[in-house]
Amino acid sequence: MVGKFKMKFIVLLVIGILVFWLYDSFSIRSRINSTINSESKINICGTFLGVKTINARFKEDYFASKNDENKVEAFNIFPQFDLHNKIKNNEIIKNGDKVCFQYPYVHTYMDSIKIIINVEKIK
Repeated sequence: MVGKFKMKFIVLLVIGILVFWLYDSFSIRSRINSTINSESKINICGTFLGVKTINARFKEDYFASKNDENKVEAFNIFPQFDLHNKIKNNEIIKNGDKVCFQYPYVHTYMDSIKIIINVEKIK
């Protein structure tokens, strides 16, 4: 009797985790889309440091930029955005270039996501 209860509990737990994961995935995606299309965006200028990798929860690449106060800003990379692929492949800007970024950010339950939506090279 106890074995059947444990099996049902495990199955329900796995189903619950999958439902939460799917809901969270769609929720974050819709928040990202609405944030990109919103009017409130942040402008920041500085030196582009290139693509960096961190090994936090998962290995993750991000764009790094150092502003005038020597603070390093990290921006998430989304391969589905053509702009991000062009930045990553050095088609628009190169390491060490002075640039201005425009970005919104999305708060999630674990962290904040910063998404570059516009980049302008300073001459």
